[in-house]
Amino acid sequence: MGNLFLQKLKDATGHRGQLIEWVSEAGDAADVRCALVGGCVRDVLLGVSVGDLDFVVEGNAKALAENLVRHHGGHMLVHAAFGTVTWRTNLGEVDFAMSRTERYGQAGALPEVQPASLEDDLGRRDFSVNAMAVVVSTPTKGLLLDPFDGRSDLQKRILRVLHSGSFVDDPTRAWRAARYEGRLGLSWSEDTVHAWSHALAVGASYAVSLQRIGNEWDKLCGEANISAVIDAVQKHKLFTAIHPDFPSVALNSSTFAAIDAASQSRFVDLLSDPLEAFWIRLALELSEAAREQFAPLASGIHGRTDRWQNSPIKLRRTTESIRKTTDLGSWGECLSLHSAPELLVLSTMSEKAQSAVHWWIDVGRGRRTVVTAKELMTHGVDAGPQLGRALQAAQRSAWRGESQEQQWGVAFHAAKQ
Repeated sequence: MGNLFLQKLKDATGHRGQLIEWVSEAGDAADVRCALVGGCVRDVLLGVSVGDLDFVVEGNAKALAENLVRHHGGHMLVHAAFGTVTWRTNLGEVDFAMSRTERYGQAGALPEVQPASLEDDLGRRDFSVNAMAVVVSTPTKGLLLDPFDGRSDLQKRILRVLHSGSFVDDPTRAWRAARYEGRLGLSWSEDTVHAWSHALAVGASYAVSLQRIGNEWDKLCGEANISAVIDAVQKHKLFTAIHPDFPSVALNSSTFAAIDAASQSRFVDLLSDPLEAFWIRLALELSEAAREQFAPLASGIHGRTDRWQNSPIKLRRTTESIRKTTDLGSWGECLSLHSAPELLVLSTMSEKAQSAVHWWIDVGRGRRTVVTAKELMTHGVDAGPQLGRALQAAQRSAWRGESQEQQWGVAFHAAKQ
């Protein structure tokens, strides 16, 4: 296969293929062995779109990146905590890491690392399909390293851990496995299922912080085939691994698929992606006490913790209000209080809620009353509660589609109450 496979990899990455060639040249100039590793090799073998370009360097990865910046421009971002470097260019990004081994002091802990060979580096990875590398430097340029038969596992469409304690070392790998199952259609091998069962039995996953689990859920929600990955989460009981007190959660993959579908149709101009809606949908499955207890799951993103705690309360209240009435004024009052992610979730909660949300998006949010505070005060309405009542009544009238005359009429009537 040799250089033919390397050329296929370059072709699959489009304009980023130039970056691979530059790294190859820099590795030769520095006399260090460099290799593309992990997902990009896997995805080329699967014939799917290639994502990130990750290189492992037998030597000083930072020095190699600095040399590339000097010769080809861009800038470098050092991730000291992870021992990695990102080279950002107009053609895209490249990540570099020093080849290393890892040792886990205890279950769920972050690993201790030491320099090692490229072959040893592959042995620290999660699954056989990710433990492949293509050397990009001479004299073995184009060589596919596959010490754990990952290519064979890809052909069999299975996901296999490298050793029985893999999930004990890093329980978040199970969330990654669910993403691969949903995205790539890879079934867990018997070894993988047994390894996860063992990790659950010894409670290894409870050592992982809620923030790290939240990061994994966030990545999972970013998958294109959300229905398939939710099915994988359910099948492998990943939520039981969060905490001994975490309530049983039975997520409906079709609900998540409906949220995803709506985000790409009627909601396409209201929000960039349905990620926050997926978080709200998960929060809806929990009691208020559970949401408070496990709030660290939803930390890290502006506004997410507040939505985690309060959106389910607002949504249930609005659903009940919509169930009780068809009055558009009342619908407008409720729906105007919701963010776009909340409205997206609401549209999947019932047929009537969907009708209300669709009305709001298509009609209601564009209806503004002609009544103004300035004009009301000109006609003798004092500032204070009565002014607020008048404006609210006028807006409800506008949502109902009533005439300008009617809006002024209900405004003055409300001000007198």
